[in-house]
Amino acid sequence: MKKKILLPLAFASLAVAVLAGCTPTSTTAAAPTSLEQEVVSSALLARQSTNSALLMKKSEKTSAAPNLFFEANDIPSTLASFDALSLENYTINTTSLTSDKEGYDHKDEIVYSLPDGTTESIILYYGENKVSSVDASAETSMSATDSLANEQAELHLYGYRHGGFEGMLQAGWSFKDIEDESNVTYSGMWKSGIAYIGESEYRFHAEEVTLTKDGAKATSTSFGLFAQGSFLAVEQAEVTNGSETANVYAYTSFQNASYTRYLLAESSTDRRLVYRTPSSKLVINRYQESGKTLYSVHLKVTGSMTLVGVYQKVVTTSSDGTESVSYVLYQNDKNVPSEN
Repeated sequence: MKKKILLPLAFASLAVAVLAGCTPTSTTAAAPTSLEQEVVSSALLARQSTNSALLMKKSEKTSAAPNLFFEANDIPSTLASFDALSLENYTINTTSLTSDKEGYDHKDEIVYSLPDGTTESIILYYGENKVSSVDASAETSMSATDSLANEQAELHLYGYRHGGFEGMLQAGWSFKDIEDESNVTYSGMWKSGIAYIGESEYRFHAEEVTLTKDGAKATSTSFGLFAQGSFLAVEQAEVTNGSETANVYAYTSFQNASYTRYLLAESSTDRRLVYRTPSSKLVINRYQESGKTLYSVHLKVTGSMTLVGVYQKVVTTSSDGTESVSYVLYQNDKNVPSEN
């Protein structure tokens, strides 16, 4: 019997750095902001039941599967769907409009493109931005309202700040905890209101925090959609490994009293995806070794972590210039990333 875990993934363009000590690439002024990317990521995930097929890479010769899936008896198809996940830069434009909803001073329309050329939009209604700053090494707490504190707690509920993503980073890496730092200050901007995605209405919280230590600044952003008894949150997290730092994206979906989490990191050559539920965990790493593109696949289903296999991507060009891709079992697995 084939074992298949279907992972309904749908991601927007995510400017993330792989867990290899690299830093995010610079962006132009026209590039979407990190917060815009998170808003769109949340919208795509919220729409995934109907639109996930639109988010996959398309070509004239092949049609991409609508979801990333894991099938123990067909790892090449699993890796093909993993490579098909589209993390390319979508066009994202935000326009400030005159609010037509009582009690909300601001209205933003965020329009983004899909790979098939169509566009979708998100409408955000919110009040005035809440701004605060704090010396993280001081004993006094941040001078924020109770409602702001509640919004922050709700946004990060079950997220990386509450330990929800422990065990999902590569060996040696850890989430940076600003509370353990000295001589650190951070300033933040928070907004909350109502988001409309298609015909659906959600409460939303958005956060952008800038940390300053020894003159160096780092900015993180978070965005969450909330409905009755469920939420979807996207957090950009800074991770460290000794003196190295990098960014990852952490996704938390909570519904029916249970959670699903994704951890995503990517560079031009490497990609890491971790999928976890209370009963299962799947890890796929794409990395380079000796000029080869390799993939390690680990799986845990109510038990210990198992290395499913290491595979190599092989691109073959025919006489007419047509390229075909295959994924073959790789015999040398001595440098496989460790997982638990």
